[in-house]
Amino acid sequence: FKIPILASNIPPLKEIGGNAIPYFDPTNTDEITQKIAQVLNGTISYDYSKYSDRISLFKWEKSVQKHFRVIKSLS
Repeated sequence: FKIPILASNIPPLKEIGGNAIPYFDPTNTDEITQKIAQVLNGTISYDYSKYSDRISLFKWEKSVQKHFRVIKSLS
């Protein structure tokens, strides 16, 4: 994926995005506006290879296997 991504700096999104994407304070409208403007004028640089690295950590197959192991251990 080669699209710019911005995310709220809440823990679940930071866990997923890691250091691959820039974050903003969701309660600060000035910061949100600033970050959007930076994306639109190209002043935020992205290393899209980091996207692939992060995406590879969250494969559906891995999730199913982990959940199956947990469920199996409970029975």
